[in-house]
Amino acid sequence: MLSYIINSIRHPYLITYNYYKMLRLLITVCSILLIFTNTSCNKEVELPTCIEDRLETFKTEACSGDELTRWRFNGRDVYCFAYGECDANSRAEIFETDCTFMCTLFDVATGNTRCESTTWTGNAKLRETVYRHP
Repeated sequence: MLSYIINSIRHPYLITYNYYKMLRLLITVCSILLIFTNTSCNKEVELPTCIEDRLETFKTEACSGDELTRWRFNGRDVYCFAYGECDANSRAEIFETDCTFMCTLFDVATGNTRCESTTWTGNAKLRETVYRHP
């Protein structure tokens, strides 16, 4: 195809109707791919206002490695504010998208890994890390 294009540039009279159809199809396909790749790479989930407010407070209290993550749990999105090594219990506070407090999870060694009478591990699916404290 490349040699056909080069020959067409050198000898414009060799350009045929089929070449224009092929070029038009190529431009259409490239345009569609460009649109889909740009929109899929820039997906950012907008945080609910109350979660943003809690995040600002979390940033002032957090230690290195603490993070805010979004999970899918019991059929709905929830946010997990995980306090790591600076907290003696390595606790994680779980909130719904409307900032309704759901539960507090503790390190496996401590034993509380249930939220709403459901074991967190195996029933919660990580969606994204929203914030990680440096």
